[in-house]
Amino acid sequence: MGRMKTFVAVALAAGTLALFGGCTNPVLNAVKAVKLITSVQGDTLYYDAAIAASAGTLYVAYQDPNSNTLKLASSSDNGESWTAPIEIDASTNVGTAPYATVDGTTIYLDYWNGTASVPKWCTVTGGGTGWSPTTGTSPSIIFLRTLTNSTGTYGFYTDKTSLFCAKWSSGSWVAPSTIGAWTSGFPGGDTGRGPWCVSTMANDIFAIAWCNGGQVNCNVTHNYGSAWTAPTQPSASSVSATAVASTFMGSVYCVVYFDATSGHLYFRRSTDEGSTWDAGTSDLGSVTLGSLTKPSSLGIQSSGSTNLAVMYFDGTNAMHTVSSSDGGTTWTAQPVLSQFGASFLDDFQGNNATLYVLTAFNNTTSGVKTQMLVMLKSQDNGATWY
Repeated sequence: MGRMKTFVAVALAAGTLALFGGCTNPVLNAVKAVKLITSVQGDTLYYDAAIAASAGTLYVAYQDPNSNTLKLASSSDNGESWTAPIEIDASTNVGTAPYATVDGTTIYLDYWNGTASVPKWCTVTGGGTGWSPTTGTSPSIIFLRTLTNSTGTYGFYTDKTSLFCAKWSSGSWVAPSTIGAWTSGFPGGDTGRGPWCVSTMANDIFAIAWCNGGQVNCNVTHNYGSAWTAPTQPSASSVSATAVASTFMGSVYCVVYFDATSGHLYFRRSTDEGSTWDAGTSDLGSVTLGSLTKPSSLGIQSSGSTNLAVMYFDGTNAMHTVSSSDGGTTWTAQPVLSQFGASFLDDFQGNNATLYVLTAFNNTTSGVKTQMLVMLKSQDNGATWY
């Protein structure tokens, strides 16, 4: 998982922070302000958080850096102000690698129980009370992540040979189905921070993109993960793909991947949910990674019928955004935000022409160090954040 880089900020208004001083750096001028979600005194930064958006209502689940419990904050005014956090799971060492989705007023959370090395999840209606976490079991093979929606909880995992999906039922994972081959080796951690991405278009439609032997593979199911077709490859046979991200832009399936051979990001889209891919590949340009061999926290999000944004973090934890306003036909590189630390895949969301990203930093005043979890949002597809 990524680690957040620190910078100094001062509070200007309730729920809002702005950068220190009258900076003339055009990179920093791309950031007008950030929204304070929560803070805590201490030395440990907020490392794990996820955001879900439903119109102007936002939910952020995060692991408290002091207690290592899972908490939730919400906003009804598009992130301008936030409720006091509520504790969802008071067990210790829970809340790493959270994943949040929202359907109306129903919130679904998946996260990791680090003590027992098993997944946990919970569902709540009405905005944040009455949580009842469920603890799953882990198969003997590598568990990547869970996905919970109104139809149930689904687990994705690999035996380093194949990628599988199974549904949780009556205390166990049942009826595993094979998604496709996995020959990329260890996926990057028990909680699934490896070269793969799961997306959803509807409760019964899951799309999986993953790197396999240097190529990108995609597969889509229309029946709650119980059956999958043969994977297709949006990438060329000559690439060495080491990172991939995907999303749905309406019914259009969009994939971005990093080619380690050329050091470039590439974009492909499918109008038939991954069965076939548009002719031609969009080259999004070279990627500066420093000491990294692949981008940190590569992500792609749609924030409207034709708006797309790709985000990644380099070896210095600078945030890069490349955006498109015509559905991925042409792309524009936005200012690099060098003052922000690495985010996570589930910290980057798009909804109703707005992009959201979470990050953290510390503010030391009179010798007292305060860790802050903050949100940036953009309504011009990554050109400016506030």
